[in-house]
Amino acid sequence: MYFRILGTVQGEAAGRQITFGWRQERQALGILLIEAGHAVPTGRLMQLMWGETIPRNGRGALQSVLSRLRKSLSAFDHEGSALALNRRGDGYELAVPREQVDLHAFRALMAEAHGATDPETGISLIRAGLGLWRGPALADATDDNLDTVVTSLEEERISAQEHLIELLLRMGRNHEVIPELIRLIADRPERERLHGQLLLALHRSGRRLEALEAYQRLRRTLADDFGLTPSGDLQQLHWQILDSDRSDGLTTESRQAQPRRPEYGSVLA
Repeated sequence: MYFRILGTVQGEAAGRQITFGWRQERQALGILLIEAGHAVPTGRLMQLMWGETIPRNGRGALQSVLSRLRKSLSAFDHEGSALALNRRGDGYELAVPREQVDLHAFRALMAEAHGATDPETGISLIRAGLGLWRGPALADATDDNLDTVVTSLEEERISAQEHLIELLLRMGRNHEVIPELIRLIADRPERERLHGQLLLALHRSGRRLEALEAYQRLRRTLADDFGLTPSGDLQQLHWQILDSDRSDGLTTESRQAQPRRPEYGSVLA
């Protein structure tokens, strides 16, 4: 028995896929799976599903959706399965073990990766977690009402990608991360941490001029699109690269002259 919400909403039992034909059915299931094992208040469920357009008989409409969902979930209820959609106070709870939901499996892998003392172990764990993503979360169930939820889940995904790149940089695998960083930045030009990682990777790969050009592109993008300037950490990293007289990093003297260590680490690391 397994549920997937990191992409389209899917369920599987005994190798057989369970379909949820109605979008609101998938919405309700996705919300309940995010909070698997915990009750979601009725008001919160209605808000996430209908936003400001909750039907006049909102509770009745919700019960109708949940009734359809129970019918679909009944396909899982075989051989004594404990799966159940229960009423808990003024809310509903889907009683499913968290390890049987891809989101919670992803989160468990990320927690283990953050606790790993060996970078290679952390890299393997993060890659396993990112491999659970098949596309945007709740891809066939989302709408404007769920934007905040989907955005929050996507933040977890990009944070994992940034952490993976950080570990690869620590291992000196600079050339390896450059294509991925360029792709990620194209999708998320506002993520300054990604830009900082790209500057480091380019500089440590002996591509100092490209690193400086990448910084200037970022500066122009932030100014033109957001009316902002690069953060202090990025400006300091840019200064470090400008001040470096070697393609493989800073001199010890120039590194010691820095007033503080930037968030992205020293180019010499």
